[in-house]
Amino acid sequence: MTSHLPNENICLDKLFSVPSASDACDSELAILNEAVNAITADRRGRESQYKLYDPAIARVNRLFEGETLDSWLVRAAGLVEDQEVIEAYELASTANLFVLDVLNRSGKLSHSDVRAVFEAEALVSEGILYRGFAAVALRLACRSYIDLNEALSLLDIHPGKPFSRTWLSTLLAKIELVDEEHLMLARLEALAKGITLGWSLIKNECVDEQMLKVLIEASFSIRERRIAESEVISTAIIALSSPDGAYPEARLVSELDLATLDRAFGNLLLASSIIGIEELLFCAEVAVEEGESLESVVGSFEIVEPSVLNGACQLARMLLNRKISARECTVLLQKLKNTGKTLAELLSSETQRSEKAKPGFAPASASFSLTARTA
Repeated sequence: MTSHLPNENICLDKLFSVPSASDACDSELAILNEAVNAITADRRGRESQYKLYDPAIARVNRLFEGETLDSWLVRAAGLVEDQEVIEAYELASTANLFVLDVLNRSGKLSHSDVRAVFEAEALVSEGILYRGFAAVALRLACRSYIDLNEALSLLDIHPGKPFSRTWLSTLLAKIELVDEEHLMLARLEALAKGITLGWSLIKNECVDEQMLKVLIEASFSIRERRIAESEVISTAIIALSSPDGAYPEARLVSELDLATLDRAFGNLLLASSIIGIEELLFCAEVAVEEGESLESVVGSFEIVEPSVLNGACQLARMLLNRKISARECTVLLQKLKNTGKTLAELLSSETQRSEKAKPGFAPASASFSLTARTA
């Protein structure tokens, strides 16, 4: 287990001073309250360090076919190392004990850790909580010395009200795009299956793919302070209530400033068939909810080859700065994927072709400029 020093806003002089006998009790109580409150505030702020959609957890495989769920959870949560679990299995088999008993007796897990693991295991076994989310909650609970229920609440995945604080859940409630009952069902399904709220809504035909895409793109613009959330809400309400508005997402696109690097990057990947709409929406929603860039999320899940990912991001910046057309971006990205060449090599090749073109005749790609593209 990890120990924590007192928060820096606790006065260490007070903690180590020796009070007089007359006010010793009051002083000690005040110091203790100050220390506890500061540590608690620090603890409650640390949940932002824990990502629900952690690809590292998704890659934790079973040690062997018969590994139990509780054993997997303690490994995925990072509470014990794989080798320690392997040794615990060996000892458990000879001593007629459970693996968690061995880890507890050897000091690898505390009694409170074991209790939290069993609680998490029960929620997963009952189909209430996705095992990856359970592992993240366990990590937070055991490292912060809180019970599992509090960790679930801090992470916004408590079974009683999951995903109640997410940006998408709040926005959908404000614009009344999805009724309360269907929204709750989608939140519960997302909790149980480890999918995003948006994807659950799409799967259950509560939200259109394009509408969700535009709402997520609007959130990117809000994050960059290009538009205000109130502007998105009012525009969406009008678009959804318009009797002749068959495609409300089109109105949002036309009336809101959605020109962000994340949007350009996502559209480029989609137009070039590098990823599908399902993958894009998943990564984009994770990026929104966890405060990451779309590029970093796509990269962390290893959906796109690193060279293609890097080239796509460079092209998206060029597109956003109007140094290249959308069509040229798509053509270049497809070549990047199919040829294995670097973006610099492809740009250089296009520049040479442009220079060799006859006066008065220029192919579609002749407008490339290496200097402009790499700026």
